[in-house]
Amino acid sequence: MIKLFVSDLDGTLLNRMHRSDEIIDATIDEVLAQGKKFAIATGRHLHKNHRVGLTFLDRSLYVICMNGALVCTPTGEVLSKQVIDQTLIQEMLERFPEVSFELVTQEAVLVQRGRWAHYRNITRHTRSLRHIAKHLIAACVGDYQYCATNLASEAVLKVDCRIAHEDTRKKFRAFLAEKEAWLVDAGYHDEIFEITAATANKRNAVQVLLRHLSLEEDQVAVYGNDRNDVEMLAHFVHSYAPNNSADVALEAANYQLESSYAHSVAHHIRKMATHKE
Repeated sequence: MIKLFVSDLDGTLLNRMHRSDEIIDATIDEVLAQGKKFAIATGRHLHKNHRVGLTFLDRSLYVICMNGALVCTPTGEVLSKQVIDQTLIQEMLERFPEVSFELVTQEAVLVQRGRWAHYRNITRHTRSLRHIAKHLIAACVGDYQYCATNLASEAVLKVDCRIAHEDTRKKFRAFLAEKEAWLVDAGYHDEIFEITAATANKRNAVQVLLRHLSLEEDQVAVYGNDRNDVEMLAHFVHSYAPNNSADVALEAANYQLESSYAHSVAHHIRKMATHKE
């Protein structure tokens, strides 16, 4: 019997507007009413601007965020925290001063540049209105510390950046290849990088939860749709991906669902949660 449900957010559980809604909230409520556990597993850091539209966050949920770098209980107790080595942060900043990095800690996002210089850098050369709007919201209301100093001394869990310039992108990928024993990138787009310590991924994070809850691996169902879900989907028996997922996720998952735009994940979770053995 499934006793723990773990789902990615964007492109998986959330609707096409990347928000929750009545169907999703009701599904999570049903899981909890059945005495089972629910966890979100996301690349988001879940600081203020990343919580917009996630109405279920007031429920008693376990949280895996920053692609597994941080795992917390519903009360906020930290079960696992994977910090990037400070010397690697320093080297990254020195070798790529032209890149506007977002260094994510447990409490905030640290940026070397000023607010609007950073915004211009990460929205340059994009025609995506969603991308522009998302970062405008972040610039206005996010938990960002601009013109931050002494960045290499902070406990950084994740590094986010967008590199539009092809030559810089190639050099940065070469840098990551040099550091593959310590760093991993799980970005969902060629220009987007989401870097964590090499030991941080959603599979390892779910295993932390299973040990905490004294559950077996066949008692969890996991849902994902993209590159940062692959380890999780490939490892667990009950793994599901919507049919509009990235190819790597579809290949890793044991089962496919209908499109995420049809609330297929929410419907499947509700069915599984109410199923009687």
